[in-house]
Amino acid sequence: MVPCQQTEPRDVAGTASQVLIDWKKGQRPSLRDWRAQELNAFETERMEVLESVVESLQKQDRLTSDRVRVAVRLLEHLAQPPTVLVQD
Repeated sequence: MVPCQQTEPRDVAGTASQVLIDWKKGQRPSLRDWRAQELNAFETERMEVLESVVESLQKQDRLTSDRVRVAVRLLEHLAQPPTVLVQD
């Protein structure tokens, strides 16, 4: 059996990962397909950061190499699932 490719990310990490893949393929990043997700407060904050990163990448006239580097780094960070910190 061949595993099927997930077509719609289920969380912010999956969404960020898909945006990063699209960006590296030279496609214009967009979040319009994923804005209707139900998220908890923490994931909502992460989605707001992701939306800002995507908006930054869409502004071609202001896109310097430094902005691209920072945006890609943020996407890589957001593409990782959040870690749970255990307090003593």
